[in-house]
Amino acid sequence: RHFASKEMIWLAVLDWVSDGKWAQVDLPGRPGVWTDSPTGNYAGRENSSLTTKPFRLEGVGSQLTFETRYRVEPDSDSVDLEIRENGSPEWKKMQENTSYREWHRQVVDLSAYDGKTVELRFRMHSDSAKSEEGIYLDRLSVAGA
Repeated sequence: RHFASKEMIWLAVLDWVSDGKWAQVDLPGRPGVWTDSPTGNYAGRENSSLTTKPFRLEGVGSQLTFETRYRVEPDSDSVDLEIRENGSPEWKKMQENTSYREWHRQVVDLSAYDGKTVELRFRMHSDSAKSEEGIYLDRLSVAGA
């Protein structure tokens, strides 16, 4: 864990694992960005994920912060942010990303899981009708007080 100087903010170091389809790519001004479709548009009937290894939310008021850009077929396809407690078979959807958005910052409240060991995952799922560029994720961090 890492602590900032005066505010003593807790920051988790996230270790992400791809299911084999997600990869890091370099974009102008953004090296090492995660994407579900590193070689072009995502496939029809896609079901792939980028998952953290289990980590403990040691702070209070924990939040996931990241920057994202996506082009995902509206309403039919999405990239869901999901969470589960370590050892649980069930994932809980925290957020859905669908449609078209340029780079923007997102903050997701994880405080309901403070003190617990969790996993996070971004899961892309699509139908077979239309493929798009997919999602890009940058500057992912989890912090709390």
